[in-house]
Amino acid sequence: MTTNYDISFFDLDYCQVDVSKIVEAIRSRSSLLAIGMPGCGKSRLINFIFNRPDVLQHYGLPHDLKTIRVDGDLITHDEAGVYAEMLRLLSPELESPISDNLSLLKNRVLTEVQKLETNIELIVIFDNFVRQLQQALSEDFYRFLFGLRNARSQLNISYIFMANLNIELSEFQRVERLFDKGVDRSICWLSLLNKEDTFASIKRQLYKINATPGSLDDSQERIYELSGGHALLNRYVTHLMLGREILRETRPDGILNHQGIKNACQAIWDDLKSEHQNYLIDLSRHEKMSEPESLLINYGVLSKDNAVFSPLFAAFMAQQKKVNEVTRLSCNELQTKLILETLSGDVLFPLERLSAKKVGLLSQKFRSLLCFLVSNQNQLCRKDKLVEVGWPEESEHGRGVYDQALSRQIDRIRAWLRQQEQLNNYIEIETVRSEGYRLITKF
Repeated sequence: MTTNYDISFFDLDYCQVDVSKIVEAIRSRSSLLAIGMPGCGKSRLINFIFNRPDVLQHYGLPHDLKTIRVDGDLITHDEAGVYAEMLRLLSPELESPISDNLSLLKNRVLTEVQKLETNIELIVIFDNFVRQLQQALSEDFYRFLFGLRNARSQLNISYIFMANLNIELSEFQRVERLFDKGVDRSICWLSLLNKEDTFASIKRQLYKINATPGSLDDSQERIYELSGGHALLNRYVTHLMLGREILRETRPDGILNHQGIKNACQAIWDDLKSEHQNYLIDLSRHEKMSEPESLLINYGVLSKDNAVFSPLFAAFMAQQKKVNEVTRLSCNELQTKLILETLSGDVLFPLERLSAKKVGLLSQKFRSLLCFLVSNQNQLCRKDKLVEVGWPEESEHGRGVYDQALSRQIDRIRAWLRQQEQLNNYIEIETVRSEGYRLITKF
């Protein structure tokens, strides 16, 4: 029995829901796509299932399974690297240098698979199947896997892909025939640890560092609450508690200062697409939310009532900004465009007429007033100052400018802004009666 991940510490019902789904795929000789958060314990789960004979027996699997595990972290991200690793695992005694010729590699893999006894169940696990590796593999690779299974008289090969969320499901749908039930019905969304499994993981951590057994018994509930059952967060919080770097009463935002915790949260965050990140940011800001995203529920970040799985991750979310979030609004020096600066780049709005009948720049008066309001955003701009900006000659010679003239220009500015849908979402011009105007930003 391997000692990897100290899997002997876990009871036979460890991660029972997820293990049962993987076992069912093996029994039915099907392919499975197992998706979970970075750091949720995917590799440990594989070790638990396939390196403990009592687990195989408990779930009614034959003890003589032939399992090979192609670790995406240990190979070059190309087809030759995958085939070479499969060949090395199928036949460790091969001494000849492994070629990078794809045809030769595929033939050698096929030969080694055909050497297996017909009743042997072959399980091929693609662990750490990251997006970069997926992008490097062609449809021909998946066709080869399909053909490899057909080359066995009993079709007894199961393929298990252990992946994060940032893989492209559409790429798998192009090779749907590899999944007997279809891709959508062949996804196992890996769960976070329940309380009992979390406590077992804490016990395992104490054993690994020769700490006194039971030294964290009074903190187990708090560790589970903080980590939300996320394996890597659970490990970090356990060590911080044990070293008294944090206490049970330490606030989540204080714990987030520890680099390991922050890195674990960042990895989960980076695994999400921008629209899901934005949804979570709105949630952290207590915006009025629509129904929770089903994908985020499946992934485990949210519960069905929109609760975040871990207060540590919730604290991390509260510090994030949207990818397209506006950070600054300004006018260029020539007063020919507005610049909306976002985290993903600048958006430019030329100060031009939007009518088909009139083209070119807007009037100097219009542009001067708008740029002055922008330069003094969120501040009261008094009428007399706006007159100086918009009508410098009249102001200089003491000629009066009626309120109506200024009001008409402000109305024109508002009308132009309404036509700039993206810009209009972030600013509005407020009238301060008898005093002036204020350009209010909403970012």
